[in-house]
Amino acid sequence: MSGWGAAVLPGFSTDNEALNYCYDAESLRVEPWGPNALRIRASRRPGNDKFPSEDWALSVPPSKTTPNVDLQEDHATITNGSIKASISLYGKLTIVNVDSGTVLLEEYARHRRDKSDPKCSALDIEGREFDPTRGGEYHLTMRFESQDPDEKIYGMGQYQTGLLNLKGQDLELAQRNSQASVPFMVSSRGYGLLWNQPAVGRAVFGVNIMSFEAYQTQHLDYWVVAGESPAELVQAYARATGTVPMMPEYGLGYWQSKCRYMTQEEVLKVAREYHERKLPMDVLVIDFFHWLKQGDFAFDARLWPDPAELVKQCAEMGIQLMVSVWPTMQKDNEHYPRALQSGYLVQQHKGLRTLMDFRAECGIVDFTNPEAREFVWDLCKKNYYDYGIKIFWLDEAEPEFSVYHFDNVRLWSGNQISAGNAYPRDFVRTFYEGMTNAGQDQVRLTEIGGFHGGDGNSPAFQELLARWFFFGAFSPVFRMHGDRENGTAGSTVGSVQGSGGDNEVWSFGPQVYEVCVKYLKLRELLREYIRGLMREAHEKGSPIIRPMFYEFPKDEQCWERSCDSQYMFGSKYLVAPVMTAGAAGRSVYVPKDSKWQRVDETSGKGQGEFLQGGQRIEVHAPGNYDADDRFSRFSVIAALGRRRGRNGLPVFQPTTNPELQDLLTSFRNKHVIPAYLRPSERRLIFGTKHRQLLVDNPRTTQIGDDEVPLTWIDRRTEIPNRARLFNKTVDLMTQGESKDWANLPALLIGMKSTGAKMEGGAMGRVVRKANNAGRLGAVIQCLQQVEHTGLTLKDEAVLSHVMWALHDLAQRDAWSAEATEKAMKWASLVGLLLETEEHGGGKTRRAGDSRQRPEVIGVVLELAAVRAYKHQGGKDIDGKVKMYTERLLACIGDQAQPPSHAPSTSGPQVEMLNGVPIYHGLLLAEKVLGPDLPHPTQAKRIRADYEAGLTILAQAIEAQRPREGTYGAGALRCWRDCLRE
Repeated sequence: MSGWGAAVLPGFSTDNEALNYCYDAESLRVEPWGPNALRIRASRRPGNDKFPSEDWALSVPPSKTTPNVDLQEDHATITNGSIKASISLYGKLTIVNVDSGTVLLEEYARHRRDKSDPKCSALDIEGREFDPTRGGEYHLTMRFESQDPDEKIYGMGQYQTGLLNLKGQDLELAQRNSQASVPFMVSSRGYGLLWNQPAVGRAVFGVNIMSFEAYQTQHLDYWVVAGESPAELVQAYARATGTVPMMPEYGLGYWQSKCRYMTQEEVLKVAREYHERKLPMDVLVIDFFHWLKQGDFAFDARLWPDPAELVKQCAEMGIQLMVSVWPTMQKDNEHYPRALQSGYLVQQHKGLRTLMDFRAECGIVDFTNPEAREFVWDLCKKNYYDYGIKIFWLDEAEPEFSVYHFDNVRLWSGNQISAGNAYPRDFVRTFYEGMTNAGQDQVRLTEIGGFHGGDGNSPAFQELLARWFFFGAFSPVFRMHGDRENGTAGSTVGSVQGSGGDNEVWSFGPQVYEVCVKYLKLRELLREYIRGLMREAHEKGSPIIRPMFYEFPKDEQCWERSCDSQYMFGSKYLVAPVMTAGAAGRSVYVPKDSKWQRVDETSGKGQGEFLQGGQRIEVHAPGNYDADDRFSRFSVIAALGRRRGRNGLPVFQPTTNPELQDLLTSFRNKHVIPAYLRPSERRLIFGTKHRQLLVDNPRTTQIGDDEVPLTWIDRRTEIPNRARLFNKTVDLMTQGESKDWANLPALLIGMKSTGAKMEGGAMGRVVRKANNAGRLGAVIQCLQQVEHTGLTLKDEAVLSHVMWALHDLAQRDAWSAEATEKAMKWASLVGLLLETEEHGGGKTRRAGDSRQRPEVIGVVLELAAVRAYKHQGGKDIDGKVKMYTERLLACIGDQAQPPSHAPSTSGPQVEMLNGVPIYHGLLLAEKVLGPDLPHPTQAKRIRADYEAGLTILAQAIEAQRPREGTYGAGALRCWRDCLRE
């Protein structure tokens, strides 16, 4: 700091968390918001409430970082990691990548105030322009210099422009039917920008100026992040705004839909046909107008007489049902008077109240109003959810208006023009909050064939649908939908809305059926791969469908427009849809630094010759009929698999314990590397006659990114016993530093690669030792990588020890708020893992399903009840105590026996571990819920039975005198604490 001194610097100040600037009634605040990211806000509001408390899209509180703020006489800067913002004396903002020195963003300002600015001009144009409008708000315009006319810009949602690169485009920032505004962009110049405004507006990505407008707002708010690759930028955006929930197992497969199934019997007929043909189908969609009147949020009982039986029969065939929900409410609906009186409907400043006139004069529910959300959810819970329908298609979520007069519409949260782009979020919030409170943990597209029209007997449409079906198989959601021609009038069944023509896979002739069946089966073969992609999206925010430049940012060709119509499905599959009618194939670019192979559509695996990346190839993929009136065996799309060599070796982290380091090195060299070698290479390193050969002519092989020397190994003397080595390694990690447990994932990956069979008791002991060392996180990491580590919750010992470790994590810190919250977070993650097939879950729940085991639900109930009782004033704020109590009582039932009454091969300590959280959870649930305790007689009886059983177990364990630090001692300690409570 130099010159003026902090107290008298013109306009600049800092509170150690942000850089602030004031000039001519405008306040500007720049603050760190996540790694390498800044949030910029500006306002002309007076007083202390210049900036609203609402964070809008930035829903995840950022990790605390201390920025470097530098105040100078003529400018000030704030640096957060790789990003730096500089404010000039007169308020011009420039954002730079610290590492490269590249100017990422520079405000476009043309005025005479700053004579030192080389762009000083008489144009009198502000970079941040606040033009007053009615109600004390402003028409805001934010302008940036275009740093490079060849810059490429991507993102912003879904627009019907036909161009992936947005440079040169003018976009309306508004939600409309078939237009989705998501104002986050990624630049080829290494930055991402989120326009953090719910206001209707405009974005222009010009060659000379990039500008954003909000037509009516009180403040400027945007977020910018610097990064080296599109993946880094997108994942940073996900960390700031939140990632998607983990897709449930049913979401990975095929969804059947049409406009629309009109009766209960029609749905059952379609479900039975798929089942009898043995065609995989996970979800069957019941589209709009299954209701009598819009706003019923219920089935028309004349056509859907027994929804519970419908759900039951479909579930027996492994099919989940989804219903469409619209936000409209027609004026002669029974709920309309209450909704109108209570202010639950969207308003207009002038004119009639009718905002939508499809089949009736309708108002639109105002989901920005919390009471309206609760009102609608109560109806949906009663009329759908309680029947077992737990998947909702929230349609018309923009909402769609008959006339889009944004400035004439008033929401509970503000004018549509200033707050309307947040409406879809609040529509979704209605069901997210409702389903969560009702006990659902996992609350979450292309339409194959398009929606409007399509004659199933037309060869042209059959070709289109076949090509589209394959595209659907390589999409996040594999869903058939549409309003086909030659449908049925609604009046024939007593409904105001008719139905389109048949839209099942057998509806388009035998040739199309053959194609559809092939890709239905291929999708099932890809289920594990797709599950991994969904987990990556949930954990990191990585998209399922990725532009070529996302996976290959260093390949310049992947940024070119010629690659816009091909994409990566995850990191493995290159998909290039054929988009021209009658085409026999297409040109495909295969990126550098990878080898490529055609995908066998019956196995999902590579076949044929390998192609070197970095070239454009012609792929034969005819979609028309040949002389035999059959589709070509090469089908309808180009699909290539990426080969990047053998998976890399597991990497062990350095340790300060020499003995442990030697063991890890020995394990890697003597067991793991041989397991990764090709058969010919293994013969080379183990063959006695090759010993001198490898000395005289050293050889190496490539494993992943590692170049590994081939060294001769004497099988008789140099290979340590694998099981003893593993146990010794775990013991040394237990005795050493906590950070040594970072090697657990690599250790288990190595064991699995060698074909070792780890028995359950051994893996349970590993979980216990990791927890005792305070490294339960290493275990969770291994569970998340089950396909590589083999550590699965299917193993009862592993599941039991993990659940007790979650309990122990909070208990040993005296149930502190931080430890309890951390345990609950991990318990939620374990719940997600239990939904997957690798951990014993799946689409259907079977007898003995871990998701319904009392000891699993008991731990989660205990954590929720402790949090409510000790840290939330004894109140069940989020409804989870009641939810988990109901679940526990349902799975225990009337016939369950408390721990000591059932014969057990696991011993009293394990029985104690399983029983204590159940008892403790029920005990605290009684205190928290009071008169709202579900099924109080049953709950209190079960708690009393557990108390009696646990008392007997405690006496048996005390007689064994367990050592301090064992789970038995921990269970006794918790039991005594429970008795004191």
